[in-house]
Amino acid sequence: MVFGIARERNLASTMKPENREKQTQAPLWRHPAAVLLVLSVVAVLLYGRTLDYNFHFDSINGILNKERVQLSEISPGSLLRVIRSGRPVGDLTLALNWYVHQKNPAGYRIVNICIHVLTALFLYFFAFRTLRLTRPAVSPVPAFWMAFSASLLWLAHPVNTQSVTYIIQRHNSLGAMFFLLSMLCYAQGRVSARRLPWFAASAIAGLLALASKQNTAVLPFFLFLYEWFFFQQLDKSWLKRNIKYPLLLIAAVVVIGLIYLGADPVAKLTKFRDYAEGRFTLTERFLTQFRVIVHYVSLFFAPHPSRLNLDYDFPLSHSLFDPVTTVLSLLLILGLAAFAVIRAKRYPLFSFGMIWFLGTLAVESSVIPLAVIFEHRTYLPYTFLCLSVIAGLNRIVVLRKVQWMIVVSVVLSLSIWTYQRNQIYENGLTLWRDVLEKAPNNARAYSNLGTAIEKREGIEAAAIYYETAVQLDPSRHEALNNLGHARFLQGQYQEALTLFERALKMRPRSPETLNGKGSTYLALGRLPEAIDTFQTVLSIEPNNVEAEKELGSALMRLGKIEEALRHLKRAVEIDPDFVDARINLAAVQMQLNDLASARFHLQRALEIDPAHPNAHNNLGTLLINTGDPDRAEAHFRKALQIDSGFDPARENLERILSMTEDPLAKADEIREALLGDPQNPVLFWELGRLFAGAGRLKDSLELFENALRVDRAFLPALNDAAALYAYTGRESEAFKHLETIVEIDPSRADAYYNGACMLARSGKPKDAIAWLKTAVEKGYSQWERIAADPDLENIRGTEAYKELMKQRPR
Repeated sequence: MVFGIARERNLASTMKPENREKQTQAPLWRHPAAVLLVLSVVAVLLYGRTLDYNFHFDSINGILNKERVQLSEISPGSLLRVIRSGRPVGDLTLALNWYVHQKNPAGYRIVNICIHVLTALFLYFFAFRTLRLTRPAVSPVPAFWMAFSASLLWLAHPVNTQSVTYIIQRHNSLGAMFFLLSMLCYAQGRVSARRLPWFAASAIAGLLALASKQNTAVLPFFLFLYEWFFFQQLDKSWLKRNIKYPLLLIAAVVVIGLIYLGADPVAKLTKFRDYAEGRFTLTERFLTQFRVIVHYVSLFFAPHPSRLNLDYDFPLSHSLFDPVTTVLSLLLILGLAAFAVIRAKRYPLFSFGMIWFLGTLAVESSVIPLAVIFEHRTYLPYTFLCLSVIAGLNRIVVLRKVQWMIVVSVVLSLSIWTYQRNQIYENGLTLWRDVLEKAPNNARAYSNLGTAIEKREGIEAAAIYYETAVQLDPSRHEALNNLGHARFLQGQYQEALTLFERALKMRPRSPETLNGKGSTYLALGRLPEAIDTFQTVLSIEPNNVEAEKELGSALMRLGKIEEALRHLKRAVEIDPDFVDARINLAAVQMQLNDLASARFHLQRALEIDPAHPNAHNNLGTLLINTGDPDRAEAHFRKALQIDSGFDPARENLERILSMTEDPLAKADEIREALLGDPQNPVLFWELGRLFAGAGRLKDSLELFENALRVDRAFLPALNDAAALYAYTGRESEAFKHLETIVEIDPSRADAYYNGACMLARSGKPKDAIAWLKTAVEKGYSQWERIAADPDLENIRGTEAYKELMKQRPR
C-alpha cells in the first residue's frame, strides 16, 4: 500500500512543470459523473429502442412462467421464497421488477441497461487503477484516455446485446458487474491508507457476484493473480511463499463442489438438461470447447451481426482430430497461454488479459455439461481483453490523435452493429428467423419460430414448423410438446396424446406437458385420467393455474359441482386476470343458479379481455336466461364479429332469428342497426338469414355477399352463400366459397365434407375422395351420413371409398 502511494507521488514530483499543469487542467478523469454521463448516453442510443421488445426464450420460462420470481408483496416471507435459489441476487432483482412492472418488458430492460452502464463504469475505474499500477506507471491523462477507450469499446460491443437485451441474462451481467467491483475495491484498498473498508467492500461484492452467477467462483484466483502481477511485479519468491493460498482455495472449491454435487458427482452432472437429453457426451463437450473459445476470440475482433446468433447449432468435436480444427484450436490456446506466461513481465496487461479471458471462461467452457455455446458467456471475459487491446494499440501507434481516430472508428462501427443486432430481438419472428438463417438445422429454432407464428398466423401455419422440429430432433421435449399442442388444437387427439407421452419420457415432471396430456384426456372424454393428470401437476406445482382451471372443468363434467367450484375459485384466486378460469367458474355458478356471481365473473372477464368471444357468448346465454334477449343478441353478435368461426355464437344467433315472431320487424331493426354500423358483417349475415327463411333467396345471397365485401373471411356468410349457390345449381361458385373457407380455417371438417359432396356430384371421384379423406382426418365423424348421403353415390363403388369406410368405428 505504502509503495503504491509513494509511486504515484514520485511520479507527480518528477513530472515536468508543463505536464503537471496539463494534469491539473485535465480533470475529466477525476470526475466520474462525466464518464458516467457519456457511457449512459451511448448506452441509451444503442439500447433505448429495445425497451418494449418482447420477452424471449428462457426469459419467458424464467420470468413470465416462473412463479417464484412473481413477487406480489414485499415481506420477509415472500422475499425469502424468491432468494431460495442458486442465483438469489439476480432472482431478487427480477422479482422486484415483477412487483413494479409485471409483464411490461420496459422496466426489466431499463434495469439491464443500467447494469451494463455501471459495469462499464467499474471497468473504467478498474482499468484506470491498473494502468497506474503498471511499471512504468501510465500517467493520469493517458491512463484516463486508455481506460475510457476500453470501457467505451466494451460498452458498444455487439456480442454484449445477448447479456443486455435478452432479459434473463441479467444474472450474467450482474455477476460480471459485481466481479469487476470486487476487483476494483481490492485494487483501491491496496493503495489506500484505510484498507479494511475497501477489502470489506471487495468481499461483499464478491459474494454478490457469486450469488448472481456461479461462473464468478474464479474471483479469488484473479484477486491473487492481480496482486502478483501488479503489486508484487511477478516476483517469483513472493509466489513461492504464497502459493499455498490459491492451493487452499482450489481445495476449498473442490470440497464445496463435492458437497454440492453429493456422493455421486457424475450422476449430478449428467442431470444437466443438454447432457441428459443426449446432446453430447462429456468428452465431446470438453473437446468442442477448444473450438468454441477460438470462436469467442474471433467474435471479439469481428462481431458483425451476421456472425452473431442466440442459439447456435455448433458442430461437436468427436476427437482431437475430428474435426482437425479441434487440435488446431487447442494449439492456438496453448500458444496464447504460453506467450502470456513467458512474456508476462514485458507485456503484463496483455498477459493478464489473456489469463483473464481464459480463466473467466473456465467454469462454462470446461467439462461441466452445460449447453455447448452461448455468446453471453463472453460478457465478463471481454472486459479486461478490451483494456489489453487498447494497451497494445497504445504501444503500436504513438500519435495520440491517430489512436483516437482508430478508437472512434472502431467504437462507431461496433455501435452500428450493436444497433442492428438489437433489431432482431423485436419479436419472436425476427429473432428465430435470424437463428434459422444461421443454423438451418436447429430444431429448437423451428419449434420457437412455430410458437411465434402461431400467435400471428394460427395453429395450421405453426404446425409445419413444429413438425420440422420433431423431424430434426425426435427427442427434443419442447418440439414434441408444441406439436402435441398443435394436434390438440387441430382436433387430432390420439396423435396429440402420443406426442405428449413421448415428451414426458424426456421430462416426466413437465407441468406444461402434463397439462397438455390432461386436456387431451378431457377432450377424449377420459375424465378420470384427466383428473389424475391435473392432480399430478398440482402435486408438482401447487399454484399451477392452468391445472386448477382444467381440473375444475373435468369435475364439472363429472357432475362434481362443489369440487369444481372450489378448484375454479382457486384458479381465479391465483390469477385474477385468467379469463378462461372466470368463464368456467361462471358456468359452474350458472349450474348452481348463482346468476349474480356468474354475471359478475363474465363481466369481469370482458373487462380484462373485451375481445373474448366465449365470454360474450356465455354472457349472452345468461342474459337470455334472465329475460334480456336484446342485450343477449348484442353479445352474440359481438362474439361472432370477433371470431366468425365461433360456432356457439353463430348457433345462438340462428336460434334467436328462427324464434323471431315478426321477421319483417326484425329485418327493419337490423337495417336500422346497419345505418349506424355499415361495416358490420354480422348484421348483413343476420338479415340474409331472415330473407333466406322467408324464401327470398336472391336477396339473401346478395346480403351474404355484402357481408363478404366487408370481411372476406367471415365464415358464416361464406358457408351460407356456398349452400345457396349449391341449392340454386351454381356449384362452381359454391365450391369457390368452400375453398375459401378451408383456406381461412383448415380445421373446418364440415366444409371439406360439403366439398366432397359437390365434387362427387360433378363427376370428380378422385378429388371427392381426397376431400372426404381430409374431412375425416379433420374430425368429421358422421359415418352414417357418409354411408347414406346420395350426394356421394358416384364414389361408393371405388376402392378408395371402401378403404376409407374401414375406419368407421364398429
